[in-house]
Amino acid sequence: MAPRDGAVPSQTPRSAQALNRWLAAGPDALRKLSVWDGGQAAGAALNSGQPELALRIANQVVAAQRQVVAEDRTPERLRDLSISMNKLGDVAQALGALEDARTAYAESERIRRELLAEYGRTPERLRDLSISMGRLGEVAQALGALEDARTAYAESERIARELLAEYGRTPERLRDLSVSMERLGDVARALGALEDARSAYAEGERIARELLAEFGESVGALETLAYHLIRHAELSTELLLGDERPAPTIAAEALRLVKRLKQAMPHDARYDRWLEHLQSLAAKRAGAARTKSRH
Repeated sequence: MAPRDGAVPSQTPRSAQALNRWLAAGPDALRKLSVWDGGQAAGAALNSGQPELALRIANQVVAAQRQVVAEDRTPERLRDLSISMNKLGDVAQALGALEDARTAYAESERIRRELLAEYGRTPERLRDLSISMGRLGEVAQALGALEDARTAYAESERIARELLAEYGRTPERLRDLSVSMERLGDVARALGALEDARSAYAEGERIARELLAEFGESVGALETLAYHLIRHAELSTELLLGDERPAPTIAAEALRLVKRLKQAMPHDARYDRWLEHLQSLAAKRAGAARTKSRH
């Protein structure tokens, strides 16, 4: 399966600055730094090969936000606490501490449900809950709890559809739904429900194409379409499912998209991994064709 890039952001000058600010702050000053600063600092520490520091920062952010909420419980501060729990989950997941990640994501989910129940529905609160369900699905899938993962992904998908129906079409909402379909396809594939996987990937691809057609080209839109094309190519290549388009045709379009992305951002290592994966799929197809020709 194609490598899925983690939730921890890559190192940037801004994240490095956030890490420096965090390390320079004393205990009292930590509360004054934003959740964004803490998240960027944790991500920068992780990406610079300092996992223990990343985990310490993520826990410091959570502790600071708990204290803030205890002193003044507002929707904004509850949301900040839920964001800090998600970041702690991201770092724990990156470190392989999957049960710790699930615990953190579950608390974030609980807070976000409380926000909806106590303060009402808004697009932001609904999307936040959808994100939490996606995170819970990812860690459940990594733990091998595939039915739990499918349940979480299905709720994330349902919320994404509600957002589109109630609040209108935006690039972000279309992309969120497309990602939900990709995740549902992945877990269906892991469960052996290959036709369900193909249907989910096909719908995700359709949404990704709508995103490009309605809102124009962007890195995010091109990446989203590339994800779905790679998944389709995997199914056709490795699982030998029939498709109205042969695997080489799907893979060729994915390859063109990834090469465009690599040309636009030559230093992004993700695209190198995607290109390697597509080359691996091509080698598998060639091997299968040689084997078939000998029989």
